[in-house]
Amino acid sequence: PLNALGLNAELLRDDVAGEAAELVDAIRDEVARLTRITESYLAIGKAPPMKLEPFPLGDVVGDLVRFQGEELEQGGVRVELDLPPDLPEVQLDVGQIRQALLNIVRNAGEALSDRGGGTLRISARVDGPDVLLEVADDGPGMDAEHVSRIFDPFFSTKESGSGLGLPVTQQVIAEHGGRIGCRSAPGDGTTFSIWLPRVG
Repeated sequence: PLNALGLNAELLRDDVAGEAAELVDAIRDEVARLTRITESYLAIGKAPPMKLEPFPLGDVVGDLVRFQGEELEQGGVRVELDLPPDLPEVQLDVGQIRQALLNIVRNAGEALSDRGGGTLRISARVDGPDVLLEVADDGPGMDAEHVSRIFDPFFSTKESGSGLGLPVTQQVIAEHGGRIGCRSAPGDGTTFSIWLPRVG
């Protein structure tokens, strides 16, 4: 139904002008938002089966940053990477872990761009039996109550947020045998820490 609504709105947009065109644009925006929410419901309700294989985590992060580069740059976000080339491989479903990391990077980018820009630092290192990936921003940060709820389904600090991105991220990390945590405080930025078991 959403696809049909979107398609018909696209066709209608070509035949209207003025205030009617603005209304159609609003309809298209809301259809797109509902589509994203629906996809998030499906993702948290039933994740597709994972296909784990040894893979360099740094490659996934590097590709993701390149993919998001223009959007981050437009928001005034400077990215710093510290990804040692000799990091051990981890068992990954590349598509799912990429989506999980994308949720975190996008959230950080939006928080920074809302305040005029800032720095996003992504680093990785060996931590015992795991590879520890940290995504840190120097944005506005969150208070303790928000931090305690960010992985709760449907909780969001954004008016347009579905509140499902980070719960899906947590679910994906857990299914990889890893764990995720968050540190934040008002005025001190936010850091997400992700531990993933290294191969061997």
